[in-house]
Amino acid sequence: MTNTIDYSLDVLATSSLREKRLANQVDTYVVDVLATEEKEMNLVAARLTEPSEKLIRSYANEYRKNRNETSARLYSLLDFRPVQDCFLSHKAGSARRFVNSLYAESVDIHLYEVSNEFPRVLFLVDSYGDGLKYNDKTVILAGDVLQQTFHWMPVDIFVPFRVEYERGLPFGSLWERWVADLSDAVAMF
Repeated sequence: MTNTIDYSLDVLATSSLREKRLANQVDTYVVDVLATEEKEMNLVAARLTEPSEKLIRSYANEYRKNRNETSARLYSLLDFRPVQDCFLSHKAGSARRFVNSLYAESVDIHLYEVSNEFPRVLFLVDSYGDGLKYNDKTVILAGDVLQQTFHWMPVDIFVPFRVEYERGLPFGSLWERWVADLSDAVAMF
């Protein structure tokens, strides 16, 4: 399945959160990547640092810059560095955490592109910025958002996906049960 990624900045400015980000605030991205094997993880790790030609052309046109200047700028921004293998991985080297601080408008598109290229790999994206005034959690699979929370909802939506990964279950299979359990726990208060 190939998803269509919209490269226009207008699409990114559809919510107040995106508008805040477009003000060029520096965000921190913590991305847990859950792959099926170490070889696949290594391919994802390499791709996370490389902007696509389509992204380079799109930004060169948008900002009226030459391709080489735009390419150099995107390479410097898309500097995802692996910081650790994820503690939850039952397959050595197949789950890794990456961290980056950069402008959000390019990273959001880039993460969807990379996810689209690796449809079996789950991306757990935690982004925050502006002195921790906002925080997003986004679960991306095959270029699509499976679940997402914004700064007003501090629930860790990654929990059921990490359990599914550990147990070898299909991604999303525990979501309904987790939401029901969470609702029951909240109702007790």
